[in-house]
Order: sequence, then structure tokens, then C-alpha cells
Amino acid sequence: MGGSVRLFVPKPVGVNTGILTTSCRRGINGVTTSVTTCSLLLEDPTGYMIHFSNPFAAAVLAVGSYVTLEISGVTNPTSTSPVSSFKIYTYATTSDTTLIAKIESSLSIQMTIPTSLTTSYTRDSSKNNDLTNYQFNIKQIPSM
Repeated sequence: MGGSVRLFVPKPVGVNTGILTTSCRRGINGVTTSVTTCSLLLEDPTGYMIHFSNPFAAAVLAVGSYVTLEISGVTNPTSTSPVSSFKIYTYATTSDTTLIAKIESSLSIQMTIPTSLTTSYTRDSSKNNDLTNYQFNIKQIPSM
């Protein structure tokens, strides 16, 4: 087959670029089949551009099939703020000379915002003017 895919991962999503060459897999129709070659093309303050070289090699894709590209070693954002969009570019050749299609919007994520928090505290002593320890407990109640 041939071709390539570029995936832009926006910061603050983190990509472990040190293991990137061994952490990419591909799947067809929901079945992860094999490791595929990927590399970091660019890292700048806005994100990471990851290049999947020939992820469709030796694959016969019927009409209606879908391909899954997977990257391990990705760190979710620390904030619940929306993250700018991931972007996907597909090319007809492995040298990225002929753009087939691109998606540059509608692929954003947002970490789950807890619906509620419960709090409690305990103290070692309740005697006036006593030197003591306080423990504050904050528990996130998961969204349903």
C-alpha cells in the first residue's frame, strides 16, 4: 500500500517522546494488529507532530473499514479546561508529498469535571489551646 499519517497532539497533553519509536500500534476494525513505525517530526510550544510511516502496509481495507492508530505513553492534561484540537493529515506517499485528507477541528478533549466533592476533617485533639494535628479529606464523587 503506502502512504502516511501525521497526527498533531496539542499540549497540555503530554507525549513521552523518548519511547515514541516503540509505542505506536495500528488496528483495523477495532482489532489492534501490529506495531507500526512512528516518529516525532516536530515539538513546539503548541504540541507534537507525530509521523506514522506506512501504517497501512500489508493491509487490505474494504469499504467501510476503519484504522486505529494508537500511541502509548501519553499523559492526560492536569486541568479540566478544554484542550485545543488534535489534527490528522493523511498522505498518499510515505514522503508526505500528496495530501489526501485532513481533519483540523472537532477532535478535542476535556478531562471530566467532578460533579461533586465531599469534604471532612479530623483532629487529634479537641481540647482548647492544645497543639494538635488536623487532617482534611477531599473526595471526588465520580460523574454518573
